[in-house]
Amino acid sequence: MGQGLGWTPRQTDDATLWEIIACVDGYNRANGMEEMPAMMGEELEHMIERHRLIVR
Repeated sequence: MGQGLGWTPRQTDDATLWEIIACVDGYNRANGMEEMPAMMGEELEHMIERHRLIVR
């Protein structure tokens, strides 16, 4: 992920998850990416079902 931002592996390892998310958001905004609409309805339900953990 850091490579896409032009970071070295060390910079990526040293960054917190919050810092990485903030940098990706800033990069996307600077390069014209619009915010993605929130998932709703069947699309959301399908995604939840696909990624559901099996708990016994």
